[in-house]
This record gives sequence, C-alpha cells and structure tokens, in this order.
Amino acid sequence: MSGVARLIKRAANLVGLEIARRDDEVRHFAHTPSLLHQRIAPLATYSPWLNDPAFLAAYRRVRDRTALDIYRCYELWSLVAQLGPSEGCILEVGTWRGGSGVLLALADRAVGGRHQVYLADTFRGVVKTGQNDTLFRGGELADTTAGAVESLSRANGVTATILEGVFPDETAHRILEPILFLHCDVDAYRSARDVVEWTLPRLSAGGVIVLDDYGFFGCEGVTAYGNELRARHDLLFLHNLNGHGIFVKR
Repeated sequence: MSGVARLIKRAANLVGLEIARRDDEVRHFAHTPSLLHQRIAPLATYSPWLNDPAFLAAYRRVRDRTALDIYRCYELWSLVAQLGPSEGCILEVGTWRGGSGVLLALADRAVGGRHQVYLADTFRGVVKTGQNDTLFRGGELADTTAGAVESLSRANGVTATILEGVFPDETAHRILEPILFLHCDVDAYRSARDVVEWTLPRLSAGGVIVLDDYGFFGCEGVTAYGNELRARHDLLFLHNLNGHGIFVKR
C-alpha cells in the first residue's frame, strides 16, 4: 500500500469509514466447479436488530457461546417469533456451546414459550464427513460439553432438552412431537442430509428449516445438499446472503 493510500485510509477511519480492496475474484474448489464464490457486499443498510431491545439483550447473553454473527442470530430470533401457536417443537442440531440454541429458547419465551426446545450435538465434534466436504475432516468443534450447554440454559432461565450423541442415529427417538422449526448447523454434507431427511416427514405444515453454512466458502458439502433440497416441490426455498438457506414446508 502506498503512502498516499495509507493516509486516505487513516483519514477515512477517523470519521468512522473503512476502505477495503474490492474483491471480484470468482473462486471455486476443484471438486465443486459449479459452486462459484465471489465476495458479496449488499448495498442495503437497514438493521432492524439495532431497534430490538429484547433481541439485543438476549444476544449479549449468548454471543460468546456461538460462532454465528449477529445477522444470522437475528434471523433465527425473528423466525421463531413468527411461528405462532402451531403444533411442533424447536430443534437445533449442532448446538456446539449452546449460544444459538439458547437464543432460540429465549426467542420462544419472548412470544409466550409455546414450544419444547431440543438442542442436539455429538459433543465430540463434527461427524460424517466425506468426499463432498471441503475443509472439515471430522472431530472439529469438539471444545464443548453437554454440561456447559445446560448451564447456559439455566443461567438464562430457559428450559431445553439436551440430546447428546449423533443425531438422528442415537438420539432422535427422544423426540415424539412434530418439528416446527429446525436449525441445522452440522457443517458436513452427509450429516446435514441425515438430519434434514429425518426431519422432513415430521415437519409441520408451514414449518421452517434453516440450513446454516449455506454458501460459505469451505462448506461446499452443506451448500451442495441445500441445492438438492431446492428441487423439492413441497418446500419453498429462500437464499439469504448471510449464509442461511431457508426452507418452508408448503
């Protein structure tokens, strides 16, 4: 960076602006040539979470226990707020340290606490990785425990049922009610497929599936599976540029 460029950038920083090099490069991994990536920078600026005190209070309580940014957290919050009294439970698979899962429970409580919340994780890291996955090899994100998630739930005054083990293989039998909302954050193709395929026949009419990591560079397995789901006629698909693939049962 030239001296003039540094001075311009420093001056911009002093007035609260940031100057970054524009990245128009189109990239893809060799094994997924059809999944093209380019940096996305939407021009919209409306930030409704800044004027939502209940969300901001909840987010501050969990943000250190989730890898999700505020944009995805707010989307989870606002989707749960719209579920209404429909029959079914809220399920998160891939809860890690519990931040996003407890946020789901807090969102449900904010609108009356009408739904049972289940938080599932292996608590031994990512599983079922394979040739469709780019960066994950298995065992990542094992730095968590079921006890830590339970403690976070209690500290925030919400009740959630913790499902420890591979889902759906080892723990799905504990869920007896329909699924109204699924947040799937498992990072690998086969794991995401198994979770969603188990959920689909149990998904309530109007039920929502949020597929995390859809579109993230390095999570091609999840993106590929999301694209397979798009072919289903019983699901309405919404591609949100924040890294969520959202599916609504028609």
